[in-house]
This record gives sequence, C-alpha cells and structure tokens, in this order.
Amino acid sequence: MSSTVNASQARDHFFQLLDRVMAGEEIVIMKAGKPVARLLPAASYAQARAPGTGAGGITTAPDFDAPLPEEILNRFDRLAERMSAENEAFSEEDVEADLRNAKLKGRSV
Repeated sequence: MSSTVNASQARDHFFQLLDRVMAGEEIVIMKAGKPVARLLPAASYAQARAPGTGAGGITTAPDFDAPLPEEILNRFDRLAERMSAENEAFSEEDVEADLRNAKLKGRSV
C-alpha cells in the first residue's frame, strides 16, 4: 500500500511516518504536487545475493603469490629505514615521487 504526504506534513510527522513505513507501508513525499521521495521499508529494497553471480569476472594471475623482485624488496627496505630514521610516516606523495623516479630511470615498478 502506498500513501502520499506533502513535504511539510512529512517534516511535522516524520516519526509517525517512520512507524508506518516500519509496518510495511510505502510513503511518497510530494512537493508542489510532484513526487520527490519515497520512504520504503528496508526489506522491500534489499536483494538477496546469490553465490556465484560474479563467477569469471575476477581472475588472479598465476604468479600472484610469487616472491617480489629484489629491487622492489630493496625499495621497501629503504623506505622503512628512512621512516625509522626520521620517525615519521611518509605521505602518499613521497611514495609516488619514489615510484616516478624509478620509472624515469627505466626501472619497472
């Protein structure tokens, strides 16, 4: 069942409208004679998720868990040393600058 109320009625009687919605009623809020919003019970729009609906959409590379190249491991070590020496965290900009510098020097990242 659906009912309509104007915006000022919705403002003045909001908690009463919530009680009606919780009881299963749908409320359409009107402004200047036009519908602008709907209040629905939460269960009415929740959709059950079915297992397997995303099958084939995500793949994992065969070498996903392969050890990282030595160069990348060394870069992490250098960053960790700098962080402990300076006793502060690096910003995202610092890390991005390091990555850009590595790319400019022809290193793969």
